[in-house]
Amino acid sequence: MSEREKCAKCESTRIMNDVRVVGNLSESLGIQVQKKPRAKVFKGTVGVNLKARVCATCGYTELYAVDLENLNQVHNRALAGELSLSESTEALSIEDRLHTVNNLLEKGLINESEHAAKRATILEEV
Repeated sequence: MSEREKCAKCESTRIMNDVRVVGNLSESLGIQVQKKPRAKVFKGTVGVNLKARVCATCGYTELYAVDLENLNQVHNRALAGELSLSESTEALSIEDRLHTVNNLLEKGLINESEHAAKRATILEEV
Protein backbone atom coordinates (compact mmCIF):
# COMPACT_ATOMS: atom_id res chain seq x y z
CA MET A 1 0.00 0.00 0.00
CA SER A 2 1.41 3.41 -0.96
CA GLU A 3 2.02 6.20 1.54
CA ARG A 4 -0.58 8.25 -0.37
CA GLU A 5 -3.27 5.74 0.63
CA LYS A 6 -2.43 6.07 4.33
CA CYS A 7 -3.10 8.83 6.84
CA ALA A 8 0.00 10.94 7.46
CA LYS A 9 -0.78 11.04 11.19
CA CYS A 10 -2.10 7.60 12.23
CA GLU A 11 -1.34 5.54 9.09
CA SER A 12 -4.96 4.39 8.78
CA THR A 13 -6.13 3.34 5.33
CA ARG A 14 -9.64 4.73 5.92
CA ILE A 15 -9.26 7.88 3.78
CA MET A 16 -12.00 10.06 2.31
CA ASN A 17 -10.77 11.88 -0.82
CA ASP A 18 -12.14 14.97 -2.60
CA VAL A 19 -14.22 16.14 0.36
CA ARG A 20 -15.80 19.56 -0.20
CA VAL A 21 -14.56 22.27 2.19
CA VAL A 22 -17.15 24.91 3.10
CA GLY A 23 -17.34 28.06 5.18
CA ASN A 24 -20.50 28.83 7.15
CA LEU A 25 -21.97 25.66 5.59
CA SER A 26 -22.76 27.47 2.34
CA GLU A 27 -19.88 28.46 0.10
CA SER A 28 -16.86 26.38 -0.83
CA LEU A 29 -13.62 27.66 0.65
CA GLY A 30 -10.85 28.52 -1.74
CA ILE A 31 -7.63 30.39 -2.25
CA GLN A 32 -7.01 33.42 -4.44
CA VAL A 33 -4.18 35.14 -6.24
CA GLN A 34 -4.27 38.57 -7.79
CA LYS A 35 -3.24 39.31 -11.36
CA LYS A 36 -2.11 42.82 -10.35
CA PRO A 37 -1.27 42.73 -6.64
CA ARG A 38 0.20 46.27 -6.58
CA ALA A 39 -2.89 47.86 -8.15
CA LYS A 40 -5.00 50.10 -5.91
CA VAL A 41 -8.23 48.74 -7.43
CA PHE A 42 -9.17 46.14 -10.05
CA LYS A 43 -6.55 43.66 -8.92
CA GLY A 44 -8.06 40.89 -11.06
CA THR A 45 -8.55 38.20 -8.43
CA VAL A 46 -8.49 34.59 -9.60
CA GLY A 47 -9.46 31.83 -7.21
CA VAL A 48 -9.80 28.09 -6.98
CA ASN A 49 -11.72 25.87 -4.61
CA LEU A 50 -10.16 23.68 -1.97
CA LYS A 51 -10.81 19.96 -1.57
CA ALA A 52 -9.91 17.91 1.47
CA ARG A 53 -8.45 14.48 2.11
CA VAL A 54 -9.76 13.34 5.51
CA CYS A 55 -8.77 10.39 7.67
CA ALA A 56 -11.94 8.58 8.79
CA THR A 57 -10.07 7.21 11.83
CA CYS A 58 -8.41 10.23 13.45
CA GLY A 59 -9.81 13.18 11.49
CA TYR A 60 -6.46 14.42 10.19
CA THR A 61 -7.23 16.64 7.18
CA GLU A 62 -5.10 17.83 4.26
CA LEU A 63 -6.28 20.60 1.92
CA TYR A 64 -5.60 20.68 -1.81
CA ALA A 65 -6.24 23.37 -4.40
CA VAL A 66 -8.41 22.32 -7.33
CA ASP A 67 -7.20 23.49 -10.79
CA LEU A 68 -3.79 24.29 -9.40
CA GLU A 69 -2.32 24.76 -12.89
CA ASN A 70 -4.53 27.78 -13.59
CA LEU A 71 -3.73 29.31 -10.20
CA ASN A 72 -0.01 28.74 -10.74
CA GLN A 73 -0.09 30.38 -14.19
CA VAL A 74 -1.83 33.47 -12.85
CA HIS A 75 0.59 33.66 -9.92
CA ASN A 76 3.64 33.37 -12.21
CA ARG A 77 2.28 36.00 -14.60
CA ALA A 78 1.63 38.33 -11.66
CA LEU A 79 5.20 37.75 -10.45
CA ALA A 80 6.57 38.51 -13.92
CA GLY A 81 4.47 41.69 -14.07
CA GLU A 82 5.67 42.77 -10.65
CA LEU A 83 9.25 42.48 -11.80
CA SER A 84 9.22 45.76 -13.63
CA LEU A 85 12.00 46.45 -11.12
CA SER A 86 9.95 49.18 -9.52
CA GLU A 87 9.42 49.62 -5.80
CA SER A 88 8.14 46.04 -5.58
CA THR A 89 11.65 44.64 -5.91
CA GLU A 90 13.78 47.52 -4.67
CA ALA A 91 13.70 46.13 -1.14
CA LEU A 92 15.38 42.94 -2.35
CA SER A 93 19.13 42.61 -2.49
CA ILE A 94 20.83 42.74 -5.90
CA GLU A 95 21.58 39.02 -5.61
CA ASP A 96 17.94 38.18 -4.84
CA ARG A 97 16.69 40.32 -7.73
CA LEU A 98 19.11 38.63 -10.14
CA HIS A 99 18.04 35.22 -8.84
CA THR A 100 14.37 36.10 -9.36
CA VAL A 101 14.98 37.28 -12.93
CA ASN A 102 16.92 34.08 -13.65
CA ASN A 103 13.99 32.03 -12.31
CA LEU A 104 11.58 33.87 -14.60
CA LEU A 105 13.77 32.98 -17.58
CA GLU A 106 14.00 29.34 -16.52
CA LYS A 107 10.20 29.13 -16.17
CA GLY A 108 9.74 30.68 -19.62
CA LEU A 109 7.94 33.74 -18.24
CA ILE A 110 10.38 36.11 -19.95
CA ASN A 111 12.51 35.67 -23.06
CA GLU A 112 16.29 36.10 -23.42
CA SER A 113 16.12 39.77 -24.44
CA GLU A 114 13.81 40.65 -21.54
CA HIS A 115 16.14 38.74 -19.23
CA ALA A 116 19.18 40.65 -20.49
CA ALA A 117 17.38 44.00 -20.13
CA LYS A 118 16.22 43.27 -16.59
CA ARG A 119 19.72 42.08 -15.56
CA ALA A 120 21.27 45.22 -17.04
CA THR A 121 18.83 47.42 -15.15
CA ILE A 122 19.65 45.66 -11.89
CA LEU A 123 23.39 45.82 -12.43
CA GLU A 124 23.30 49.53 -13.37
CA GLU A 125 22.17 50.25 -9.81
CA VAL A 126 25.28 48.72 -8.28
